[in-house]
Amino acid sequence: MKINRENLVKLMKEKADNNYNKFARMLDVDVGYLHRVINGKSGVGALFVSKIITFCKDNSLDFNQYVYLI
Repeated sequence: MKINRENLVKLMKEKADNNYNKFARMLDVDVGYLHRVINGKSGVGALFVSKIITFCKDNSLDFNQYVYLI
């Protein structure tokens, strides 16, 4: 599984005013982990991907823009 970091950053800007803490709370993930993922310093696991998918479903977004299930 991979994420589209560019689109994830755009989503954070739109939904959380480009605030890592706010976006992490919205996704229910650790802010440090979110920061590392967005900056390419950490890979993503199934839990993080499930949080993105849940967030997208709750906000009527297409999760395929943010997650590549390969």
